This record gives sequence, structure tokens and C-alpha cells, in this order.
Amino acid sequence: MKARLGLLAAGVAALLLFFSCSRPPFTLSGVHVSVSTVSTLDRDGTLVESHESLGIFFEGEAKGDLQMEVISPDGLTSWIFPAEKRIVEKVSYYGRSNLTLGGRMPLPRGVWSMRVLNSDGRTLTEQFSVEKGLEAAPYQNSLDAEAGLLVLDESLGACELQLLGEKKEVLHRSTTTEQSITLTSLYQKWEKVRHVGLAWYDEGARAGRIVWYAL
Repeated sequence: MKARLGLLAAGVAALLLFFSCSRPPFTLSGVHVSVSTVSTLDRDGTLVESHESLGIFFEGEAKGDLQMEVISPDGLTSWIFPAEKRIVEKVSYYGRSNLTLGGRMPLPRGVWSMRVLNSDGRTLTEQFSVEKGLEAAPYQNSLDAEAGLLVLDESLGACELQLLGEKKEVLHRSTTTEQSITLTSLYQKWEKVRHVGLAWYDEGARAGRIVWYAL
């Protein structure tokens, strides 16, 4: 009897070892958090809408579909969504950007929780902080929609610039440090451009700034 139990225990142990070794890797390492203020302006530069958005990505290794849950410090707000995969310089990142409460509601500051669920049932958890920085630095940009001329505030430094079409397809994307930009030279069919987007990082506020002009 003891011999049979010993063999049974050995078989169970071997089976567990087989399944643990055969499952693909599922790891979570560096967590990257970004908070941005997103503003939409009309072609004359009048503010139409503004809100804060949260981006959360982690470095890791996984196979199959991943679901993520992000929970605010007070537990009153949560998002559940399929993780997007992005590869940057051969490193895999999983997460989602543009998580927002909508309207003019700010994101809660403090320690947030994140849960990542693999399709095989395994779960990883992590915490991250969303901190309050200084007041955002003022800026003065101007867009001449008829001439396709964009003049940026000299304090901005490097900005990412995007031109989108009617269906919000990307027509042009680039990074610029120029203060005056002739947009018609970047995309010659200027009449097809419906949105002009700018993004830069405000070090003092610890937040990104994203501005969209709706033409």
C-alpha cells in the first residue's frame, strides 16, 4: 500500500511539474504610467472640450489574450479592457492609453491598482502612483487653418505632430522642434486634413499635453 501511494504521489508531482513547465511565460516587470491633459479646439483656437487621460503599460512576456483591470485609489472607478500589445525597440509592452473619466473631471491622485488576467487563468497584480505635479505651464499656439500655418509657443521644445483625415486615419506623423510649421508642405492634399494634433511633455506638471484642432 505504501509503495502504491508513493508511486501515486510521484506521478502527481511529475504531472504538476509537466504542466508548470509546459505553460508559456507570463511576467510583468516595469510599469509605465502617463497622465495627459487632452484639449480639443476648433479651427479658430477656441476651447471646445478638455479632460485628463491615463495611459498604463507594462513590460512583460505573455502568450494569448490578456485582460486588464485598473482601479482608482478610492475604489470607485475601474476600467476592464483587453490589453493592447505594442513593440518598441524589440520590447513588448501591454496596456491601454486614453483611459478617462470624461468631461472636465480630473483623475484621482494616489496609489492605483492593476490586475492582469491571462487567458489560461493566471493573474498578476501591481500598484502604481499617479502624482500631482505643479500647475501646467501656459502656452500660446496659433493655427491659420486657411493657410495651413502652425506657430508654436517657443517654450514647448520637441512636439509630436499628427495630421488626420476625415475618418481619423493618420496622414502624417513627425516630431518637430520648429516654432513655425507650414503644414501644407508636410501633406500636400491639405484640404483632406480634418484634425491637427500636437503632443508634448510638461516636466513641471508631470503630465503630457495633447491638443487637437478640429478643422
